[in-house]
Amino acid sequence: MTCDQLYNAAEDIRSRVPSLESAVDKARQEDVIKEQVGWWLFAPALLIMDGNADEQSQLANAKGQLEAIRTAAIRAECN
Repeated sequence: MTCDQLYNAAEDIRSRVPSLESAVDKARQEDVIKEQVGWWLFAPALLIMDGNADEQSQLANAKGQLEAIRTAAIRAECN
């Protein structure tokens, strides 16, 4: 890839990271609320917790792609 292509790919991923981080945070907050309600009301309510593994996976993937692009840009001696 050329330096311009690497830069454009990185910018595309960087533009998605904030929404992915927000989705991870939101899912975590919802799970914390469900857990607190579950402990106060009854333990079976904890079964409604969805988790946020998908959002976490997408965020980790985006960060990994950014690191790969950064490495490729360094090897290509991009400024």
